[in-house]
Amino acid sequence: RIWWCPTAEFTLLPLHAAGAYEKKRDSLSHIYISSYTPTLATLVRARKQDSRDASPQRFVAIGQGNSDVGKPLECVAPELAIVTRRLTLVAMSLGNATVKGAFDALNHKQWLHLACHGMPNRQQPFESSFAMRDGPLMIKDIIRSNWQNPQFAFLSACHTTVGDEESPDESIHLAVAMQFSGFRSVIGSMWSVDDKIVQEVVSAFYENMVDDPGRLGCTRAAMDGVAEGCEEVARQ
Repeated sequence: RIWWCPTAEFTLLPLHAAGAYEKKRDSLSHIYISSYTPTLATLVRARKQDSRDASPQRFVAIGQGNSDVGKPLECVAPELAIVTRRLTLVAMSLGNATVKGAFDALNHKQWLHLACHGMPNRQQPFESSFAMRDGPLMIKDIIRSNWQNPQFAFLSACHTTVGDEESPDESIHLAVAMQFSGFRSVIGSMWSVDDKIVQEVVSAFYENMVDDPGRLGCTRAAMDGVAEGCEEVARQ
């Protein structure tokens, strides 16, 4: 494992994907599982939190593909179907995927899968948000929330870890906001991702998330599932 704490322009680079690709050698992602932290204090706090495995009853999947922001996301429904099939849970989608519904769910759940439009705001980063049916789920409200021991968030939305080229050291993107609000582990994307690729990665990730006793483990899923999903995409 490598925990990256990049600064300046390095915050804009996909350090986890470094490699001599033209020579067809193993890249860094074949050798190490990389994670990012915005500050060392955030990493220390996350490592000190209780990391006991949980059951799928602690998990909520929220999807909103028909918001008024951006084009309709046709991938949301099949993506939530993959998550619910792997974890045997009930998802919140369409009419139920509201700002209040999301906050109510996260008052009782510690594990989150969120599939929707992500809306970064570079001028007012705390106004960045996720698009729900009735409006934006804003970063400033997430940080102010008092969720009980949040553990994991899979942010299946574009640009959730994109920083600001003009002031990279001061950028607060959507994934960082989730970390600042208390989530120990967050998965996000650095750019727009093809819907088919997302479904392959999501399927492989959640297939490896539950062990035989039925406990959830995001580290296990990241180490095995993401690698399998990326290899499957590469083969295609």
